[in-house]
Amino acid sequence: MSILTNCIPIDEHDGFCGAYKPSELYDLGQKGYFSYNSKNELSSSMKADLLVTEVFDKKNNTCASGQFDCDKNNYCISDAVTCNGYDNCGNDRDEVKGCGLTTPIIIGIVVGCICFVVLLVVIGVCIAKHR
Repeated sequence: MSILTNCIPIDEHDGFCGAYKPSELYDLGQKGYFSYNSKNELSSSMKADLLVTEVFDKKNNTCASGQFDCDKNNYCISDAVTCNGYDNCGNDRDEVKGCGLTTPIIIGIVVGCICFVVLLVVIGVCIAKHR
């Protein structure tokens, strides 16, 4: 983890400035500013990922219709951004609960089953030859 010492924090009291991922979610409030500066020359190997998700505070400890409960973070997100491969909740809950089996998982299960059947056939053939 490295923190840049020559950058200006977003907020004088609660700013984030550095080259590390905050341990929890970082709230910019109603307005936010993001700037990516590099002292190195630009190259195709450099990248920055930024995920911005609109969140809604829970009302009476529940989410409104059409919203997903992020649970530990005490807020909700739109149902439209669940199961999309991005951790919009910050705790992966929106990528697990109610998402079902994804294509890579299904492919893994099928390949595993095929390998298991082939292994059983090979074992059966070996046993039959040794009798």
